[in-house]
Amino acid sequence: TGSGSADAFRRAAGLGDRPYLLCLGRVDTGKGSGALARFFTLYKQRHPGELALAFVGPVGDAHDLPSSPDIVVTGPVEDEAKWGAISGAELLVSPSPRESFSIVLMEGWTHGVPAMVNGWCDVTVEHCRSSGGGLWFGDYAEFEAGLGRIVADSALRDRLGRAGRRYVERNSSWPAVTDRYVRFLESVASGAG
Repeated sequence: TGSGSADAFRRAAGLGDRPYLLCLGRVDTGKGSGALARFFTLYKQRHPGELALAFVGPVGDAHDLPSSPDIVVTGPVEDEAKWGAISGAELLVSPSPRESFSIVLMEGWTHGVPAMVNGWCDVTVEHCRSSGGGLWFGDYAEFEAGLGRIVADSALRDRLGRAGRRYVERNSSWPAVTDRYVRFLESVASGAG
């Protein structure tokens, strides 16, 4: 999953060389897609430029997405295109107010891509807080401030992305997961004896 697949995704999505934010997963009002699109549209009015927003995933109830040349909705894509979309993104945005784990965050951090998450989602905020791999927003002003900082500062993007990658390696890699499972089984066995 190198730059070749990122370039292929950019071509397929019609993004060209534009930098883009990625929202990966179900495109649905309940997942915060409409709110993200509205925030992004307002951001672009206040900060014109090349930045785009790509929604990648199955399209559900997304009737409230504004029509904009800066917003691309691809629908579902094959795995290679998904990994290309992730690796080419400036930032992964998770606008959902309700997540129980968020595999998408872990996938983004695996590629060193920083994150912005909905500040009303305790789970994703805690992942960002614990990892140092992202920021969160509760309203438009926080979205604008966070996005502005991340987009303008490549060193900050790199730092957040590296922190997220370390977090995934520490907590979600197979060795980390199996080690926790073994410790759990040993504690159960020692309690039964």
